[in-house]
Amino acid sequence: MSQLGLGMTAGPPRAPGRRGGGGAVLLALTVVICVFAVLALVVYHWLHQSQDYAGPGYSSVVVTVPSGASTADIANILQKNDVVRSASTFLNAAAQNPSAQDIQPGEYGLKLHMSAAQALDTLIAGTTRISRRVVIPEGLRVAATAKLIAAQGHVSLASVDAALAAPASFGLPAYAHGNPEGYLFPATYTFSPGTSATAMLAAMVARYEQSAGTQGIVAGAARLGLSPEQLMTVASIAQVEGGTPADYPKIARVIYNRLAAGMKLQLDSTVNYALGNYGALSYADLTTPSPYNTYVVTGLPPTPIASPGDAAIAGALNPAAGNWLYYVTVNPATGLTLYTSSYSQFLTFTQQLKANQAAQASPSASSAGG
Repeated sequence: MSQLGLGMTAGPPRAPGRRGGGGAVLLALTVVICVFAVLALVVYHWLHQSQDYAGPGYSSVVVTVPSGASTADIANILQKNDVVRSASTFLNAAAQNPSAQDIQPGEYGLKLHMSAAQALDTLIAGTTRISRRVVIPEGLRVAATAKLIAAQGHVSLASVDAALAAPASFGLPAYAHGNPEGYLFPATYTFSPGTSATAMLAAMVARYEQSAGTQGIVAGAARLGLSPEQLMTVASIAQVEGGTPADYPKIARVIYNRLAAGMKLQLDSTVNYALGNYGALSYADLTTPSPYNTYVVTGLPPTPIASPGDAAIAGALNPAAGNWLYYVTVNPATGLTLYTSSYSQFLTFTQQLKANQAAQASPSASSAGG
């Protein structure tokens, strides 16, 4: 039995050190994996760096950053336009610059093949952001203002007219009664491409409200016994009739004196507005049936006849002292305007005007009288 047992349990002798050999293999594999991981990381970073363009770039390209675009959106837009080599390089640069969140929507003039860092800095600085300058001179009517908005703001005239037809959308003051005439403030505006006609009108009305608040139009009108709309009507007449800013408070005084005396204003500018034209008027024109014809109707026109600037508004709020009832711009070339309370003197001024017109071949001049 002992022999049988020995035969059954006997086997080849184990080599010294074979116990625990699997652990050494596992360790070796771990080392190899770590080496490959480090190499992969190095290669990734090398490739990542090689994806970035070097230098300031060349040529030019216009890139649009939409409103509400995320940093990732901007990165993809830049890659699509070949400004940066890859979106990831831009995102990497943005992750290291907190100001990346300050990029504003709009159109930017950039270059092809810019480094991500330079593209980011350019967008943050905003110095190449494209804008539209809309310059509205003083004394324009709404129709002329609309044409300038369309031409300079790069929007269609139809879109401006459509916006004007919805006055509630651009914030007119209640006392304008839905009529924008007089409230599209004359100034220089800067708009981003894509700004709507409604938004442009809203900016002009907001600028008017700023002036109205600064000058105290509501309280000032009440002090003069006028509504704000009437005050703006006087300011608009002074703007159109005045040869120089120094004339605005004097013309306002003539208007107030004539109103107080119950006299018709007899202003050519209001008749021109009624007719929708400019220039000299015929005697037939002076009989035009219109609430704006101050040769026919006593009192102020129902609305402003143009957009006055700050100086004309100030003149209407602070009329000069004087008993004048008449004025004549006797020299259209220089804007020299003379004032008087005497009708006979007014006639003398009128003759002086005619003599200057003949000499200068001027088609028109401003006056109040008769």
